[in-house]
Amino acid sequence: MKYPLLIVAFLLAGCDGTESGTSSAMSTEVAVGAPPAAAMSASPSPHPTIASQVVAPAPIVVSQIMVPAYFTPGANNYWADMVSVQKSGVQVTAIFSPYFGPGTSTNPDYAAYAAAIKALRDAGGKVIGYVDTALAGKLLPAKGFSCQPKPPRKRYSVQDIVDCAQQYKTLYALDGIFLDQFGTSGSEADGVKFYRSVYNGIKQIDPNLLVVGNPGTEYVAETYLRRGKQGGADVLVAFESYAQNYEGAYVGTPFATYAKKYPAARFANILHSGPEGFNLKRAVAQSKKRNVGYIFITDDVLPNPYDTLPSYWGRFADTVRSSNTK
Repeated sequence: MKYPLLIVAFLLAGCDGTESGTSSAMSTEVAVGAPPAAAMSASPSPHPTIASQVVAPAPIVVSQIMVPAYFTPGANNYWADMVSVQKSGVQVTAIFSPYFGPGTSTNPDYAAYAAAIKALRDAGGKVIGYVDTALAGKLLPAKGFSCQPKPPRKRYSVQDIVDCAQQYKTLYALDGIFLDQFGTSGSEADGVKFYRSVYNGIKQIDPNLLVVGNPGTEYVAETYLRRGKQGGADVLVAFESYAQNYEGAYVGTPFATYAKKYPAARFANILHSGPEGFNLKRAVAQSKKRNVGYIFITDDVLPNPYDTLPSYWGRFADTVRSSNTK
């Protein structure tokens, strides 16, 4: 079965941009202040003091968990487990995709989803709806997705994607939209224009909706990140791949050149296939160093690594919580 989050790094080199960054901002030296006039007239010290300069502290990255929650409520305790972690003090954002899109109110699990979403949001968590974008409408959308191009078109238009977001908003109480296959196999300029139009359409539905773009790669161009009236996403998923690849990610990539200019909450990393024994503490620390605010790590594997919570969900949540208290 095709799973919603698709890795399209090889198509996105030089294409996309997210808004959040890797590690803390580079330290800079700042003069404390001018000395009083009396001191100015005194004889200068032969040795300049460093007490008159301070190094700006690095921004503190508070990690949050962004869960691709592609599992049905009621069939397991996964939604309740997310609520428990949210209540423990770790911010949880769940991406849900009930029918590879919003579906309808007549779908059999509609009431269960609505109740699970309410429970997580009542606890302070956030929920965002999955929408496929098929690389800015360049690919044919998968059959079975509940949002399809309006005939006679065979590929998504901007309006098709905005209409899918509207359907989510009509059916569910939610906090944002997750745009998968975010990027393009065409020109960067065309891709940025497409997603800027999608972004504006979603904000017309509700200006408070968070727009998350998933290029899934650290090669995404900065131009895709929303800056002023430009760009197409509030948050960019700048890594979605095997956990074993995370250690060497970002070196020499576009993301590494701009990430530190933005708040960490503008970037997310999603790691799958991280086996039992995977060093969660190190990976969370690396995400902070890279200035990435949202993190998810699972031992679930392809073809759908997001149809369960990780077997070490509690330990992962504890690791994130501990990292935020240091």
